Amino acid sequence: MKSLWEFLAQFWRQLRPWTIVNPWQQALRVRLGKRVTHLGPGIHWKLPFVHTIFAQSVRRRVVALQTQTITTKDWKTATLSASMAYEIHDLERLYQTLHHAEDTLIRLGMAALAGVVRVRRAEDCDQEHIEAEAAAVVNLERYGIGDVEIYLTGFAFVRTYRLINDMAYGIQGDALSTTQEHDA
Repeated sequence: MKSLWEFLAQFWRQLRPWTIVNPWQQALRVRLGKRVTHLGPGIHWKLPFVHTIFAQSVRRRVVALQTQTITTKDWKTATLSASMAYEIHDLERLYQTLHHAEDTLIRLGMAALAGVVRVRRAEDCDQEHIEAEAAAVVNLERYGIGDVEIYLTGFAFVRTYRLINDMAYGIQGDALSTTQEHDA
């Protein structure tokens, strides 16, 4: 009986001729897989089986960047971990440019940190300048992302020992999950 109610609820959601976009969301309405319209907060009409709605929260997000070990210009080993905060400014650009957006942003943030640290001498590596330069280097506007800040959560010069294949990164899952109404 429960699955029947779930089926009927899903069927009703697909047939209703409107969608509601919350104040903290942006949405895209795709008509027959071709024409894309940006939707702001409020009630919007949709044609069942013709329009598909993709809604996304655009509130500020913070993601953890994995711990990484980087060699400075003077061959000192720095180990650091960080977080990156950002906001979605243009949902359509984000959807058109990135797949697994959050994983991509994590990798770009890590690359920016590594790029800043590896061209400095150890005595020039201070937290404030590394954070500011890394945030300036990682240009996410081309993906519809803005207001980027990077925060070091751990930073030390330590002796490290590398194990063979000590860490493997993969797709972590995408917290940029989308609410989607499937009408087709």
